[in-house]
Amino acid sequence: MTPTAEERFFTPMRIRAWGGALLLAYAAKLVWLVLSANWPVDAAGRPVLADFVFIWSGGQLSFAGNGLGAYDHATFTAAQDALNIADRFGIPPYRWVYPPPFLLVVPLIAWVPYAAGFALWVLATLGLYLLVIDRIIPERRFLWLALLPYGAAIAIREGQTSFLLSALLGLSLYLLPRRPFSAGMVLALMVYKPQFGLIFPIVFFVSGQWRAIAGAVTMLVVQAVACTWVYGLNVWSAFWGSFNQADPVNLQNVPGLVVVLQTAFGFVYWIGGGLPLQWSVHLVFAAIITAIVCILFRHPVPDALKSAALAIGVLCVTPYMLAYDLLAVAVPGAFLIRDCQNRGILPGERSLLAGVLLVLLFSFYIPVGPFVLAVLMWTVLRRAQMAPALLIDRVHPERPVPS
Repeated sequence: MTPTAEERFFTPMRIRAWGGALLLAYAAKLVWLVLSANWPVDAAGRPVLADFVFIWSGGQLSFAGNGLGAYDHATFTAAQDALNIADRFGIPPYRWVYPPPFLLVVPLIAWVPYAAGFALWVLATLGLYLLVIDRIIPERRFLWLALLPYGAAIAIREGQTSFLLSALLGLSLYLLPRRPFSAGMVLALMVYKPQFGLIFPIVFFVSGQWRAIAGAVTMLVVQAVACTWVYGLNVWSAFWGSFNQADPVNLQNVPGLVVVLQTAFGFVYWIGGGLPLQWSVHLVFAAIITAIVCILFRHPVPDALKSAALAIGVLCVTPYMLAYDLLAVAVPGAFLIRDCQNRGILPGERSLLAGVLLVLLFSFYIPVGPFVLAVLMWTVLRRAQMAPALLIDRVHPERPVPS
């Protein structure tokens, strides 16, 4: 069969060269930050301002037996001040708004110096993320693609939690067709960012995923009991008070921060729409995506496409998602690659996925998230309508697996 123009352009060697160049650019930027004493500490050993500061501060308080103090803004501010941060750039001290179960995790990186804790956190969560993507994609030669989204570079630079979020999301969806109870338990571990769990109860109820629901409820109860036993009942009211003070209705940017919400809500805010319009557009967009996911789960669609659709839905339904959490787009991307390996590549899909990666490079300053996710959902629907099996023509899978 004669290769198409697209296939001649997107050759494996060329794709690896482009991807390798992008990864080298990321690595060079990080090396430059280290050598110029701008990451993760300065020349005097003081932490450079990054999101890991609040993870570390919360871990220090919890490790010292004062986890409840993380929800007291004065106490949490004092914990950040104790780090003697090099420069806050006019950004006010962070507020701890994570649910109590996260306080059971962060002490694990609080027993070593700040720079070592930063490295430990990034390497551990990055390693878990890559292990999960490796399980989803049958061929390991595609694993490096998981590092190309710009959110990966931001997550490493900031010491954020998005590698952990992406790993838990990917693992839960990988397990769902095989071990639904375990999938639900893994899913419940995402409770530290509850805004990403909004779609699951609807889809699971509509599709009758009762074992997954049972697993999630079980793990939620275990976490609630553990937090109450360690920190006391007051931790829940303290969390609620801190959450309310963080203005969860407006979801507006903190003064001094240059961040953009990568959601439909954030796009309307970015173009100047008022709060009623922001919520209206977002709720309509979320409802359409949720309906699509529910329909796919009710029909005989390959498991890889169901997982991709649900992962996309997770990122579309939440009104609050920043560029580093958009890294989780790698999860539906991995499931789409899995389906391509199993059933073949449709015309235009190479160009489309390359375009998605290119657009994601601008995700720190422009709300590209809803458009990228809409394109990926269109790809899922397109593949869901094709024949159950296609000729695996030019993917050359080395170890195809059932979806």
